[in-house]
Amino acid sequence: MANLALPRLGEVLRCTFLQRYEKVPFQKSLGTVITERAVDMIFWIILLVIAILINSDLLNNLVVDADAGLTMREWMEAKGLSIIGNNLLLKVLGLIMVVVVILWSTRKWWMRNAFFLKIWKFCQGIWQGFISIKDLKRPWRYWFWTVMMWVAYFLGTYSFFFSMPCLAHVSPAAGYSALIFGTIAFMIAQGGIGAYPLIVAGVLLLYGVEYTNGLAAGWVGWILQTVVSLLVGFVSLVLASFTEKRDSFVEQNV
Repeated sequence: MANLALPRLGEVLRCTFLQRYEKVPFQKSLGTVITERAVDMIFWIILLVIAILINSDLLNNLVVDADAGLTMREWMEAKGLSIIGNNLLLKVLGLIMVVVVILWSTRKWWMRNAFFLKIWKFCQGIWQGFISIKDLKRPWRYWFWTVMMWVAYFLGTYSFFFSMPCLAHVSPAAGYSALIFGTIAFMIAQGGIGAYPLIVAGVLLLYGVEYTNGLAAGWVGWILQTVVSLLVGFVSLVLASFTEKRDSFVEQNV
């Protein structure tokens, strides 16, 4: 609920809640936030690559110039930007490897710059938070529930389609794509407002859903998510006031 008001405010409030009610030191709970964000980002990138591969044929055959009858593949080839073909993943991975090699070879020069030094330390913090999972007593539980969280996201998105007759015929791949690409909306716009319906409409357009129907579905889906977050957040605040506070924090591996 807090993240709907200000970006990342929810993470800070979570740490303060745990400190207040469970006596968990702020810096310890903050470390779990870094771990979760690192894991979430890695999972999302993997799922994004899968979504691009799943939709590669649809993207290639998407008509982007109705007057000329050009598909995206033909348009990209005409512009000399044909990177959406079957070799897209290899080209992207190759480019990433080249950038990594250049950055690593010139790391001593970059480390002398205060700005890039802050970026490097930030990346180190994310990596340290990520590898801290190995210190858990039962790390497999962490990975299992992380996977189940994304499964729940997918089921929530796809099952919503059955409530709208215009979307009842779409495949699970459409629900998966709407979830993964729709996540970008929450990265570029506060709370995903405005951007989420547009992205969902664009994704569903690939699966034969009229743009207006897809846009309506995107808005309804976004409103429902927002309302649920506000209601559950409010109930949580009320329940927190009745929660008994701990006297001390007992450190243990979970």
